[in-house]
Amino acid sequence: MQRTLFLLVLLLLSACSKVHDNFLWYRSFGKGEAFFVSAAGDTGLVSGGIIENKPYLVYLNGKHEKVFEYSVDTSGSFTSAIACEEGIVTAGCIEDKLYLGMIDYTGTPVWSSGFSSSFKVGNVILCRTQKDNFLAVASRASDSIPGGNYGIKFISFGKDGSVISSDSIIYYSFYSVNGTTIDNSGNIYLAATKLGAGSKKKATLAKYDEAFRKIWEVELYNNPQFEASSMSVVTDYQGNVYVSGYTEYPEDATTYRNAFAASVNSSGVIRWKKYLEYKNEATSVIFDNNGQLFVLNKGCIILNIIKTDDGSVSGILRTFAACDVSYDKVYGNSATAWGGNSIVIAGVKNGSFYIVARSSEILSPI
Repeated sequence: MQRTLFLLVLLLLSACSKVHDNFLWYRSFGKGEAFFVSAAGDTGLVSGGIIENKPYLVYLNGKHEKVFEYSVDTSGSFTSAIACEEGIVTAGCIEDKLYLGMIDYTGTPVWSSGFSSSFKVGNVILCRTQKDNFLAVASRASDSIPGGNYGIKFISFGKDGSVISSDSIIYYSFYSVNGTTIDNSGNIYLAATKLGAGSKKKATLAKYDEAFRKIWEVELYNNPQFEASSMSVVTDYQGNVYVSGYTEYPEDATTYRNAFAASVNSSGVIRWKKYLEYKNEATSVIFDNNGQLFVLNKGCIILNIIKTDDGSVSGILRTFAACDVSYDKVYGNSATAWGGNSIVIAGVKNGSFYIVARSSEILSPI
């Protein structure tokens, strides 16, 4: 009798202390990885990346149901998209070349164009410059340092695919752009990574004008003994710029990555720099619909709420109750605010193209 009572007490305590996963919904679409997700107003979502080593894009409606999917039968990936009235403007890399196109809301291609450059394109990011005009920024991928040329390719184009202006900047050592945004004055900000002393990657932020002329470049978190990379960038209405990425740190004769967030003003002067989650990477920085600043930590899909004035963490949102960044295979590459109070994250879980949404209002214990 005492043993039975003891077991019942243990079960009750276990049930009371159980922590549940904290997400609103999720979708999985096959073996691959989601590189980005963006809102199409309040009524849809578009996400893209790679499935079965081919470019893949999916459009979800307001009930997060699949409306259509689109793929290209060649090697490459979709890395960015923006929804407009006529369809979804899509960018990526197809066979190491810059790809731009539009897909209508039935999943039918409207137009597509490929652009050659003197470097292999591994990442393309889109920004809207006006209602019907867009900017594509292309560079090599940031996860390796192969030989050959590096550079940035800017293409300004209309929603019909017509090129308005373009320019290229060539580098002869590693240079990669991982995030791009445009402020209200048309200035372009690049979350970039370049090679520094000792062949170590350096996290940087660069500002360009509308004519693709560099105004300034500032380095972030660059201990010459370790690597660092800028991965995402966003601006506010006061002219401040916010960057996320990773640095490295030593522990027990091993080097690990550490997520960071930083802010500079419009002149490139650093306002603050903060470390976030250990053994992690800050892959995305966004504002939600209430003006709160969120940073997405890649491993285990952990979100930090950041105070814009000093960079301190005011809250943490953990998506999974039990997840260890050292071995659990769930990663977040991109985040977007959607609807009233949800944040949608694109990434990979157990090798599958994965999208998950969670509330921005339900905080986790710190």
